Amino acid sequence: MRRGRTVILLLCALIALIGPGAADDFKFKTYAMELYVEPNGNVHEVITATIWNWGTDPIHMVPFPLGFEARNFEVRDAMQPLDWKLVREAGVWVAAINLTTPIEPTERRTLSLEFDMEANKGGPVKRVNSTYTYSMRLKPHRPIEDFRLRVRLPPGYVLPASLDRAGQGTSLMYPEGSVETDGRTLIMAWTRRNLDPQTTLEFSVAFEKPVIRGSCPPAVDTGYTIQTLLVIFMFGFTIGYVVKRFFMAPRTETMEGNIFELFPSLSEEEGDVVRAVARAGSTMMQSDLTRELDYSKSKISRTITALESRNIIRKEHIGKVNRIILNMEK
Repeated sequence: MRRGRTVILLLCALIALIGPGAADDFKFKTYAMELYVEPNGNVHEVITATIWNWGTDPIHMVPFPLGFEARNFEVRDAMQPLDWKLVREAGVWVAAINLTTPIEPTERRTLSLEFDMEANKGGPVKRVNSTYTYSMRLKPHRPIEDFRLRVRLPPGYVLPASLDRAGQGTSLMYPEGSVETDGRTLIMAWTRRNLDPQTTLEFSVAFEKPVIRGSCPPAVDTGYTIQTLLVIFMFGFTIGYVVKRFFMAPRTETMEGNIFELFPSLSEEEGDVVRAVARAGSTMMQSDLTRELDYSKSKISRTITALESRNIIRKEHIGKVNRIILNMEK
């Protein structure tokens, strides 16, 4: 991959315990990062980390330095949600997490963080022409026994292939990892063991929406003149337009412009939700929908449940997030 097409974003996603009352000796038994990439370049990230306090002092606070401004930030341990505060220090966003119950010496505790990264606010996905690139540089602040990174591409997106000088195809994934699938999306996966604070790792993957390119068959003398072919084309085009206009189900653009004509019983909030999903191409993450409409999470959830019960939309669970899909058969 040419360096000019790759933008490396430093994600300081590993914990550095600092300040009074924090244990000095600890390491990660496991550190797993799960990223869900959306077609618009936004990313929903889930980090699950197990901390092992092998020092002599309890851990009361965990600061997570971030390389970006996180949105919809949530953090919890196995028992309950935790209090946190996002602050900006020396140009870096830091999530200061207060532990309700401290991590005692020899104890292990698993924390789970969820947040969104926006492409237009320094997120890890950049676009060059029709190709998107996810990039990350990682330097642990503490030892990690088991590290895992999984990047889920948007549905329908694939790894592009470039030709080297020998004419061999090479996929744009660095370093080499495994490629998995859940039947709908490609998943890039990397695993590492026994990382120390002197280790620096870089991960990147390029992806794009495939374009179906046709080929021109050899010319064949059919005996038709240009005028005859033009008449046939215009006749076929007219028939296709009439069928689509008057007989096929309304498409997304029609639903967006005349939503209350198609669904007279919709409330104002339900109409706003359906229009927003239609504008996004008939599919949208629930967290993006909440931001666009500036509704509360509970209001969005109630509205989606009402629409789903009437088969206007359907909801798919992707890990701990939801994808909202407009029912095109309606």
